[in-house]
Amino acid sequence: MVVYLDILFFLNFGINYLLLRCVGRLGGKACFAPRLLLSAALGGVLSAVLFFAPAQGLWGLFIKALCCLLLCLTAFSIRSPGEALRLSLLLLSVTMAMGGGVMALTALSGSQRIWVRGGVPYVHLPIQSLLLSFGAAYVLLSLAFSARRGERRAAPARVKICVGNQWAEVHALRDTGNLLRDPMSQKRVMVVEKSCLAPLLSREERQALEHLRGDNGPEVFERLHSRRFLLLPYQAVGQPGALLLAMKPDKMLVDGREENEVIIGIAPGRISTPEGCQAILG
Repeated sequence: MVVYLDILFFLNFGINYLLLRCVGRLGGKACFAPRLLLSAALGGVLSAVLFFAPAQGLWGLFIKALCCLLLCLTAFSIRSPGEALRLSLLLLSVTMAMGGGVMALTALSGSQRIWVRGGVPYVHLPIQSLLLSFGAAYVLLSLAFSARRGERRAAPARVKICVGNQWAEVHALRDTGNLLRDPMSQKRVMVVEKSCLAPLLSREERQALEHLRGDNGPEVFERLHSRRFLLLPYQAVGQPGALLLAMKPDKMLVDGREENEVIIGIAPGRISTPEGCQAILG
């Protein structure tokens, strides 16, 4: 059988992209298309290598696990070794499930058009047919993971914050339920985990924020000798009236576009979202 390298690459590129989107949704991670495409392209290259130089047995499984780890590190923002291991195992499991499904369909149909070598599938089809198939699969996957039809879903956003000459990047979740505003300027408030702001702060400011809790915002504010910080009144479940420590950035980019009407609210702990984001943008 003649194997065409371009078909092998694009076939596994598309498969990897769909698998990574599944892992992002199942693993609760934000899915940013540029990182997914880069990771899928890397996966296409690795698939070609494994196809022509297959690794068997336990050694082969170890190599595939390393490839899954590399793809996850490229595709997602990972905070800890434990999270990297969890996503890698999830990708490996989804890949094995897909491979089993391909083998089952091949056996049931009696088709000889699908060739699997080293765990890498190859099917001799024109590029146009592959693109059409991946487009249909992407639509079905999007429909399968839709939370609720007819409702606007929260979407991830890439946010870059500048203070002085320092920049920090966070993954934010656009949430229409976040109605927090600065009562004086009416600017929106993006709530960010305090750990994400560390590159923007001085040593004294970082030390002061280490003691920030949900109920001592005014106390920490007194230790911050900068006009950049302020206190914002807010209401939440169980807290009918409280003060949120906030910070005014010099510049902010949301998905590459400058945003001047946002103040940063500092969350004392981790922000828990299904997408694994570190900030909530109203």
